[in-house]
Amino acid sequence: MKGSHQSILFGGILLLAVLLTAGSTGLAQVSVMSGTVMDPAGAVVPGADVTIIDQATGTQRMTVTDGEGRFRFPQLRPGLYTVVVELPGFKTFRNLDVRLLVDTPLALEVTLELGEVTEVVTVSGTALRLMNQTDGSLGLAMDTTQIVELPLNVRNVYALLSVQPGVTAEGEVAGARGDQSNLTLDGIDVNDQQTGAAFQSVLRVTPDSVQEFRVTTSGVGASQGRSSGGQVSLVTKSGTNDWHGSAYNFHRNTVTAANNFFNNRSGVDRPNLIRNLYGGAIGGPIVRDKAFFFFNYEGRKDRSQETVLRTVPLAHIGQGILYYDNVAGERISIGPDDFAALYPATGGVNPAGLAALAEGARRYPSNDTGLGDGVNTGGFRFNAPTPLDWNTFISRVDLNLTDRQTLVVRGNYQWDLEGRVPYWPDTPTRDFWQHPMGVGLGHTWMIQPTLVNTFRYGITRQAFSDQGDSAENSVSFRFYFQPKGFWRTLSRTTPLHNITNDTSWIRGNHTFQ
Repeated sequence: MKGSHQSILFGGILLLAVLLTAGSTGLAQVSVMSGTVMDPAGAVVPGADVTIIDQATGTQRMTVTDGEGRFRFPQLRPGLYTVVVELPGFKTFRNLDVRLLVDTPLALEVTLELGEVTEVVTVSGTALRLMNQTDGSLGLAMDTTQIVELPLNVRNVYALLSVQPGVTAEGEVAGARGDQSNLTLDGIDVNDQQTGAAFQSVLRVTPDSVQEFRVTTSGVGASQGRSSGGQVSLVTKSGTNDWHGSAYNFHRNTVTAANNFFNNRSGVDRPNLIRNLYGGAIGGPIVRDKAFFFFNYEGRKDRSQETVLRTVPLAHIGQGILYYDNVAGERISIGPDDFAALYPATGGVNPAGLAALAEGARRYPSNDTGLGDGVNTGGFRFNAPTPLDWNTFISRVDLNLTDRQTLVVRGNYQWDLEGRVPYWPDTPTRDFWQHPMGVGLGHTWMIQPTLVNTFRYGITRQAFSDQGDSAENSVSFRFYFQPKGFWRTLSRTTPLHNITNDTSWIRGNHTFQ
């Protein structure tokens, strides 16, 4: 009795700590399993022992049905569970492969059969309900099978987030603006703090690293919602007692692509698109039933080109000659001497400017009529290289510290380099370097069967450098020529620390969280 009072007191202290802690996002990434145990006549069965076993890691939780035959397990990680119900006078009930989805509470109805407890009634699987009958939230949960098997351009998991009613392709959810959605990975904030773009995460998520995700479109509970848009919860795969692995390589090239009409007209070859997307994943036990790991690497290399069309001066502009049509429709030319006579205070044509225009006309001779007036200016069409190198590293370690405490550590790192379109084919490229990282730590403690606490700490660091092509003074001959883009370098690092704590206390017919 003394220990019970101490645990309740400790739970109260934890609850008070939660109320005094300001978290930046809802916890999410966990679910609740509840249910009712009945006898063959439909009467509720109090005092039955209910045990749930995580089939991936072997961790167990136990509770006893209350006077109304009800049981409840809060703060469970998504996955497959075995549910065992035992009571003298009834056969042991065992339900295998009960799937618990992320942020989707599950309610079970268990009917015991009369008999000896040594006899076992085994049921395999639980039919998934399309309609959530436990709370008012609406949303679609997708598991790893769906994520891997659905067609995805460049294996971008975030492209699947809009595949459900109430969500637009641009990321607006149930009428809310796209920048009002909230993304969490394993309960840690991964929102892009720089752009606020819809469904944009700082950390890349690969199909082979995601166990499942859910986009809650409306009816969000207090433990999750922090904004008016969709609440996106993603869960990283964990290792299990069984070894699992995969390896893959996807190749795309230019062989079956056709050139466009404008390139053909200008005598410009079709732009290249050679893409290789490859990687592998492995997960398994470090110590059976105690420690598990998961690791995924994915690389992507693009050797592509993008067709660019820019305005260039024609050759006579570099000689200081300008053509125009008068009101009679006659084409008139004026040269350096005419400019000197018209503008004596300026000394005529600036030789430095004339040299720059002459150099532009020489280096980039007009080959396209899509830009320019065809009199003094024309268009220059070329294929610009846009190489891309992405490297994604994702790892997770799960530890069963005791039969009541678990610890999860997840790490993400990216090393990306994207070559953006240069202003001219021989000017510096705008390289975009990106190397974000994220670390998440979660500790779950079942203090008592009716008192569970989950603590999470995470840091998501956004880091990028948008390289410019020049630090010189900007030079532009309006409507005629610009020797460079004169883009400036911008580098930024944005670390976001996230601390959350969740305490669930079941007291009689009530649950305090």
